[in-house]
Amino acid sequence: MRASTSVDNLKQVIGRLLKLNRQWLTVQADASGHLNERIGSLGDFEEIGTWLDKILLDQQSQIESTCNNLAEMNVDAGISAAGKMLSSEFARLVNLTHQLRDGVGQSLLTVLRAEGRVASIDESMRYDAETGFYNQAGFELELHDWVKNDPGRQRLASAALIDVGNMGCLNRQYGTRFGDRLLAAAGSLLKDVMRTDRGFEVAARIYGQQFLLFFGDTGPRNATSAAERMRQSFEDAVFEQEDLEIHVQVTCAVTEFLARDDSTSLLDRLRETLAAAKQAGGNCTMLDEGDGPTPVTPPEYQIPSRVIALE
Repeated sequence: MRASTSVDNLKQVIGRLLKLNRQWLTVQADASGHLNERIGSLGDFEEIGTWLDKILLDQQSQIESTCNNLAEMNVDAGISAAGKMLSSEFARLVNLTHQLRDGVGQSLLTVLRAEGRVASIDESMRYDAETGFYNQAGFELELHDWVKNDPGRQRLASAALIDVGNMGCLNRQYGTRFGDRLLAAAGSLLKDVMRTDRGFEVAARIYGQQFLLFFGDTGPRNATSAAERMRQSFEDAVFEQEDLEIHVQVTCAVTEFLARDDSTSLLDRLRETLAAAKQAGGNCTMLDEGDGPTPVTPPEYQIPSRVIALE
């Protein structure tokens, strides 16, 4: 009786999720169609419109795939296997919502930047709920203030992009709520490792598993040392939840904030450097000083081991 009830309950969950996904697919298709009709007439925002339309089209394809997987899921053949498949589909859907959130947020920032209204970003839109760090909008405002206070662009500044590895696998294996708690704990570790005596330092969480650090009055070599110390801190840390222990590796990219840079060019260079570091195997730091990404061979820092409980 109990097994039969569990099967029936799981079938109901799958049915509801399938219904919601079909509704979501309709909304996505309507939004994409509405935007596509305006491609070619968006003026200065043509590029961002085309990019956002691509996000919507890619997501439609992924949602259709999820709908097909849910429709074909055979709970009667094995409730455990069906539960794992359902968890995997949930993780995919959460990733889709994060991608859409980031895409819409980036579009809004592009519009505000083009219209000179970055300073109008509301206080409630500047922070990441999980970590308490700035989100990308908050970082954009801090960078705007930095540039405003240094109109001649004479002050040194550098930035690092830190990517927490294997989050997709962890979300599929343990669920997205576990992944959120892990990223919140990763943010806490970054706060502990960040130094307050290095000048102007800002931390932001962008794109789900990625953290952006901005080091004011700091050259790229010193910023690289800071990023590498953080990477080694993650390497020596254990994240715990009940009887579960997780070791996390991060990959870092560092570059200087040049006089010609804005947030877009800075992030583009950091992403290219991060991609090169991941292609090299990850769990390392790469630096771009103007000649492309190069590996960093840092000293081995004396870092105490840490055990971090997931709340």
